[in-house]
Amino acid sequence: MDITVNSFSENEDHVIYIRLRPYNDIDITVAVLCDGMGSMTNGRISAVAAAESFISAIVGKVIHQYDKNKNDFSILNYRDRIISSVAASIRYANTAVCEVATPGFGSGTTISAAVVADDFLVTANIGDSPIYYYDSNANECFLVSQIQNRAAEGADDISSEEYDENKKILTHYLGEYREISEGIIQIHTIEKIHKNDRIILMSYSASDKYSPADLKNILSGSDQPNDILSKILSGTYNNDDKSIVIMQIS
Repeated sequence: MDITVNSFSENEDHVIYIRLRPYNDIDITVAVLCDGMGSMTNGRISAVAAAESFISAIVGKVIHQYDKNKNDFSILNYRDRIISSVAASIRYANTAVCEVATPGFGSGTTISAAVVADDFLVTANIGDSPIYYYDSNANECFLVSQIQNRAAEGADDISSEEYDENKKILTHYLGEYREISEGIIQIHTIEKIHKNDRIILMSYSASDKYSPADLKNILSGSDQPNDILSKILSGTYNNDDKSIVIMQIS
């Protein structure tokens, strides 16, 4: 798998990606993008804490699955354990963000993560940093993250006009609560991904003008990942932090 990242150094975003192969089993690739909030300093601290804690937790939990059956165990046969490990790692990251938060400041961070285990994809998300999946066989692009975590239509604090005009509304984030309740972590799975498929993690400001159809037009060509990054960034208009991770299946 090839991974290409765009992330400016002086912002509140933090990106980490790793590849591991426990006990010569399958390749597992993990990418996480966190977009901090609550001023430059506090947002950056929250984003770093979330990303690093997530990666630490997911590696530990995956390796733990092999402890009793190192010689004849393949985690691909226990996909539910990958999903549960991802969810537990999101909760661990939330605890880390709460621990580093400055009292009196509304700091926190979004989190978007993708785990590819051979041909199995798990995505997890809290916040308004979306994840898209491009299926090269079907030439289709899908939103596979949380945008359902927006304010519900007709809610007291948002008019229907605002809802229609802004589909990406931040309603949850890490650091909001000490304990994450059911339904806040959005997890999606794709059972079989293919060569040349692409997974895109984006901070909100990098995605604010794009629909899945827009991204399909960019992703369906033969452009190299760096060219794709340039095209995506050229279509954004605000000056906020912009981070993008492109995971291309090879």
